[in-house]
Amino acid sequence: MKSIRGYLAVVLVATICIVNFIAALNGYLGSSVSARQLLESRLQNMAQTILSLSKDNPSLTSSAFSQDSIFQVWSADRLLNQSENAGKTALVESQAGLHIVNYNGVQWQTFVIHDDASELWVVYGEPNDQYQKLIDELAVRSILPIIWVLPIIAILVWFITGFGLSPLRELRASLSNRSERDLSEIDVERYPQEMSHVVSAMNSLFSRLEEALGRERQFAANAAHELRTPLAVLKINLHNHLRWLGENVEDEIQRDGMEQEQLLFSVKRMEKSIEQILALHQLTPENFKRTIAPCNLKRLLQAVILDLYGSLREKSLDVELVGDSLSIPADQNALYTLFTNILENCKKYTPAGGQIKITLSYTDSLACVRIEDSGPGIAPENYGRVFERFYRGEQSDNTQNVPGVGIGLSIVKRVLELHNGDIVLAKSSELGGLCASIFLPTSQHTQQLGESHEH
Repeated sequence: MKSIRGYLAVVLVATICIVNFIAALNGYLGSSVSARQLLESRLQNMAQTILSLSKDNPSLTSSAFSQDSIFQVWSADRLLNQSENAGKTALVESQAGLHIVNYNGVQWQTFVIHDDASELWVVYGEPNDQYQKLIDELAVRSILPIIWVLPIIAILVWFITGFGLSPLRELRASLSNRSERDLSEIDVERYPQEMSHVVSAMNSLFSRLEEALGRERQFAANAAHELRTPLAVLKINLHNHLRWLGENVEDEIQRDGMEQEQLLFSVKRMEKSIEQILALHQLTPENFKRTIAPCNLKRLLQAVILDLYGSLREKSLDVELVGDSLSIPADQNALYTLFTNILENCKKYTPAGGQIKITLSYTDSLACVRIEDSGPGIAPENYGRVFERFYRGEQSDNTQNVPGVGIGLSIVKRVLELHNGDIVLAKSSELGGLCASIFLPTSQHTQQLGESHEH
């Protein structure tokens, strides 16, 4: 069912038409009986008139009657008088009453009347098509009003059903204008009784969603905070143990040191994952505290590169930053997290000795940061899915050992949503890897629009 209003309009109009048709048919059948009785009465009266006139004037001529009629006057088996269009043979048997006869290729409605005193009997008839014409006129008069009124009925039904369904449109508008964080109850009293159960069910759903989201937020926050403390202690102990191992040169101790280094790497990886989960939690609309201020993108990117310099140098990656410097209104900490996650992805997937290029460009309304690398890239069919939480895509021989849990690009997407920005992925035509084009508004007005949309 595509439209309740359309369905109701069609059903109601069809029902009204069927009821009117049945009423018209019943009226037509009743009118047909009445017309038949009227015709029979007319034929009987005309036959009675001819009989009376024949008693007084046996030489009655047919000129006194309509040319569309026919009559014969009989005395027993002898024809006394007739109309000009009647033959010498009896039109019907002498049995009194209504008869239908065919004469000269025409069907006639006839009536026979007897007078026992004078032993006369008269047959009078009129063409049957007159009767049929009368019936057809009655049928047209019964059906035409339905045809005339049908468009008016359809228009009235359409507007009446539209008015009756207006609470549904009001509910739809109310839900459409809500933000994703507004799970407050809907006022049941504003809607008719037929919708109260639906609205109550929606309120119950909102309540359960609010509780579930609250539990999820609380779990994410608690889990991240609770895990960071023991990991920090474990990391410190591992550092101390590795320092002690560094002072010993025995082979067995060196093997233990390698195992401890691998364990330290795993701890760092887990620590990074927890930090990303906590960052994603903090970037939800209800937890994010926006601080909009002028942010110089080039200086911010230089700071991110400097912070990642050690890990970039370990893989001998060449990082190039080109473009003019421009300040835009943004939350600097959130953008720092955004660019850090993207560059860390580039660092992880770009092979040793590879290249990363960052290009800044601007228009009147947008700032574009294009980040390219010489890594394996991403299959085009996965461009939309890489922003899903915990999605890492298909692992190739070059990427199956790359650490990560698939949260970094989810954080990037969330930061851009909070800034009313966007990101477009494509294949880098220059370096052959992935090209991520990040678009951010350059005006405070656009930022405020994005903020009002969030709230």
